[in-house]
Amino acid sequence: MSTARRALRGIVKPVDVLIDQLYWTRRLIELREVTERSPEERGVALGLPVGRSAQEGVLPSWKALLSLRPLNGRLSPDSVWDDGYWSCLLSLLFAKPPARVLDVGCGPGQLAMTLAHVFPTAEYVGVDVNPHAIDYCRREFAGDHARFELLKTFNSVYNPEGDRALPSFPVEDGSVDGIVSISLWTHLWPEMAMRYFAESSRALKKGGLFIGTFLVLDRDYDAHSHVRYPFTEPFAECADMFYTAQRYGVAIDPSIKDPVAFSASGLEKILDGNGLSIERYLPGRWKLFSGRSSASHWQDVIVARKR
Repeated sequence: MSTARRALRGIVKPVDVLIDQLYWTRRLIELREVTERSPEERGVALGLPVGRSAQEGVLPSWKALLSLRPLNGRLSPDSVWDDGYWSCLLSLLFAKPPARVLDVGCGPGQLAMTLAHVFPTAEYVGVDVNPHAIDYCRREFAGDHARFELLKTFNSVYNPEGDRALPSFPVEDGSVDGIVSISLWTHLWPEMAMRYFAESSRALKKGGLFIGTFLVLDRDYDAHSHVRYPFTEPFAECADMFYTAQRYGVAIDPSIKDPVAFSASGLEKILDGNGLSIERYLPGRWKLFSGRSSASHWQDVIVARKR
């Protein structure tokens, strides 16, 4: 590498770090403003209909959010923002505290921490294909109200020794009040995604809530984001799911790390076929639409109810 190139990289990296710090500082200020509003105002800021009531007393204060134990031993702005966002949103969506919540794709337990503050009496079940994440969660978070289970399913990245059979969630039929799956559906290939949809429907009680984040190809995507995120290639197994040829090339790895998107009509059809009716669609910031609320999640949030 030339001296000039090394010098340029030495300048660019600190600038990138500074920009990232400024971005998260702005986001945290915005989040603080949201947490300090009335329940109805919080709902409007998060994209929920005007007048939607929230549970009083369950939303953590700003000071409580900053006191949440960070996963990596230090205060992480993005994790604090996520804690605040999901604390606000979940407290608004559930009409009463759920008795049991299933977190599909729980990872290192970020939502387990959040739910312990928002719904302290709820039973929490976290599942993931990553054995290291499950081991970590069992050490750090397992207790009277929380348990973590490994889905022993093959994944070339996280669980290469796993079973090739499709997984079943470790809960009884109709036994959970809510299912939350954050940044999961963007990493599942069609066969596994359809299994997870079916298992979610099986596990939910009638009237239970399904809350998931997706990349949804809607009109905003067509108008603002199709060039930057060219989801042009449908999967052969499911014409309603798309990948980007520029990122994947020809071969598709079943353990997808890069994003997968759903057509808006296709996702609605898939959910409906599993007995889930969409109640809320909260568009995310990834579509680069200038009118999007800065309090929105990066991905699109879908809230559906089990019929």
